[in-house]
Amino acid sequence: MCIAGTGITVHRIASWWNLGWTLEEIAANYGYISLASVLAALAYYEANKSDIDAQLQGDEEESAALANAALNGRRPGAQAVPPVL
Repeated sequence: MCIAGTGITVHRIASWWNLGWTLEEIAANYGYISLASVLAALAYYEANKSDIDAQLQGDEEESAALANAALNGRRPGAQAVPPVL
């Protein structure tokens, strides 16, 4: 779900909030988001916290898997090839 008229998702607002950003910092990060919009997004987040937190956790796990695959020189989801002896 996005803030009306923007491409900013409630998930993104929730992520910033969980990182300790203030309402003002979140609104100032984009010049076109009002404090009222940030508050509305956080109200939606609080009303749906368990679902959104689960989605955020899934996003973090996917990011970690992608980073790990990149560091190991593999495509995400690709099977490791056993060494030839």
